[in-house]
Amino acid sequence: MWLMPWFKVDDSIHSHPKSHTAGLAAMGLWVVSGSHSAAYLSDGFISRRAVQKLAGKDTLKLASRLVDAGLWYPDERDGETGWSFHDWEQYQPTKAQVEQARKQARIRQKSRRDSTRDSRRDFARSHAPPPPPHPPHPRGGPAPAPAREAAAGAATSADGARGASIYQQIANCDLCDDDGRKPNGMVCDHIDRRFTAAHGSKQVHKQMGWKT
Repeated sequence: MWLMPWFKVDDSIHSHPKSHTAGLAAMGLWVVSGSHSAAYLSDGFISRRAVQKLAGKDTLKLASRLVDAGLWYPDERDGETGWSFHDWEQYQPTKAQVEQARKQARIRQKSRRDSTRDSRRDFARSHAPPPPPHPPHPRGGPAPAPAREAAAGAATSADGARGASIYQQIANCDLCDDDGRKPNGMVCDHIDRRFTAAHGSKQVHKQMGWKT
């Protein structure tokens, strides 16, 4: 609800006496200033500098109308003068409430990601084919070919093993999302080249005599 805060406007504002006192132009400033305060989580305060960007040369005239109507009052915050909405915390979400809601949303999202990753890891482990048996070497005879025997033994479960392997690679990779894609949308090969790139860069700087 409060991940992206909204400035709430009562559906009776069109007929409220304070709106009639302030006038249509001043009420327009009141609405856009409320949106500004909600976006920047200023708890109903809007600086004079911000109001001037919205109202231009009519800043003081329109702000005075809102003060006279009882919708604003002069205020100062962090060394800036401006105005604040009356009873903001009674009708609008406060900064503390928005930040708490966002924190809880991040926790829920992380929990869902961890649960999905664990489920895919469990699926990969439960569907992975068992390792092929290695028969003992015959005495005096040539060593068996375990690779060929393993390939023959796993032929019937090749598709399942391949799917499980893909799930397991994604589950164990911290470079991609749960769909196996990197932040740039490319399909991930699950190879971490960050150390190699950093090492190669250092070698180039060393060979060229550049300062690192």
